[in-house]
Amino acid sequence: MFKLFKGIKEAKVQKEAARIEAINVRLAEERANHERLCAEFAAKETARLDAMRKESSEKWKQRFREECELQGKQVPAYMK
Repeated sequence: MFKLFKGIKEAKVQKEAARIEAINVRLAEERANHERLCAEFAAKETARLDAMRKESSEKWKQRFREECELQGKQVPAYMK
């Protein structure tokens, strides 16, 4: 009788261990997917911000050139 209860208890423990292992595998997959998505977002956001900075810089340089021309000043070589 004791061996029967011991066998049942061991089966429950093994079943619980398998359940926990399945949860850990799923969590690891979700974590990897989340990290991949975060990396993709960071790369896209960095590219977007770089493009915005470049566009802003070009607009600023253009306005500076126009202002120099309006005032009759020569545009510095580094601004061309």
